Amino acid sequence: MKVGVIGAGHAGVAAAQAAAKKNSKVTLFSNERFLPYYRPRVPAVAFGQAGKEEALMHPKEWYQKNNIDLKLDTEITKVTPECKVTDSIGKNYFFDKIIFTYGARPIIPPFAKTVNPDKLVSLWSMENALKINSKTGSAKNIVIIGGGVIGLEAAIRGVDAGFNVKVIEKAETLLIRNLNPKMSNALEQYLRNRQVEVLTGISVEKINESGDKLILETDTSETVETELVIMSIGAGMNPALAENAGIECSRKVKVNEFLKSSNNKFFAAGDIAEVNEISAPCSAMRAAKQGKTAGINSIITDTAFNTFTESPITLQVKYNDFSLFAVGNPDSNAREIVLEENEDENILRLINIDNENIVVGVQMLGSNKDFKKFEKLYLQKDKFE
Repeated sequence: MKVGVIGAGHAGVAAAQAAAKKNSKVTLFSNERFLPYYRPRVPAVAFGQAGKEEALMHPKEWYQKNNIDLKLDTEITKVTPECKVTDSIGKNYFFDKIIFTYGARPIIPPFAKTVNPDKLVSLWSMENALKINSKTGSAKNIVIIGGGVIGLEAAIRGVDAGFNVKVIEKAETLLIRNLNPKMSNALEQYLRNRQVEVLTGISVEKINESGDKLILETDTSETVETELVIMSIGAGMNPALAENAGIECSRKVKVNEFLKSSNNKFFAAGDIAEVNEISAPCSAMRAAKQGKTAGINSIITDTAFNTFTESPITLQVKYNDFSLFAVGNPDSNAREIVLEENEDENILRLINIDNENIVVGVQMLGSNKDFKKFEKLYLQKDKFE
């Protein structure tokens, strides 16, 4: 059995490893020049708190030892329904099964596409991280557009690296999908205490270049000046490879509970996979779990397929004294119970319950004490006594 895995992120490496354990011939394609790495460690590399080697999933020898033919810097441009794969230089590869794990791409809004790429960088890849890291010493000010998890961690790390940092977030509150207003306000205050300037409810509409500076025009009368802009406003999917192979897609590759697509020769995992019409964001852990399932199922011929079981995404960020843990939907109709609040130590721990005392959300800033306990109540839909 010859298996091709297109994309070498968390899902791709897990898929390749699982398939190779069954003595299949596995080829893992990466369009990056670096060995596969842990994406959550990209902000640490960007601001010099970790070297790129510390972000690697495995050394080069690991792939050889696990019988995985890793092809770096190889962009796949075409896949046929017969599992023929063509790369950007016209080389063809032939497989019995293919697993799509090529994930997402950072969103670059129209106003940012013409800005000098040395001054505007997405915080997404290792290449991005190294470019940001090269600015240490030459730039003093950074504006981060997007107040998501990666953007906020980058802001704190940027301050620690000696930059003046501003965060511009379009929504009225930070992490509106994860945190209720009380927790979001506490997070914003923590950031300000760490010398991160936070601007919420503001959209950037245009960026002008003036010498070494970038001038950001917003939908208010306020303009912001900086030497470097980091884009962190989310990611988009491009299922074109799968669509051109005749596979059913929406904005992602549609797969069932076995991670199998509409064509039995093709599987998908990670950000590019829409599992049973569920299109949730893919954490590193979830992507790896999907990848393992897809890898095992891709080489099964005479036994039952493994089922991928969906589980809630838990937000977990920890860096020095900064920790933020959350699970569940911060429903505005849910009742809020504060477990601990200490403004001096930037600690706020709370849960949300419905009208039957069922735990529907858990949010903790500055301390994750008893998080697992309350997360379990949430997962089991148990009551808070």
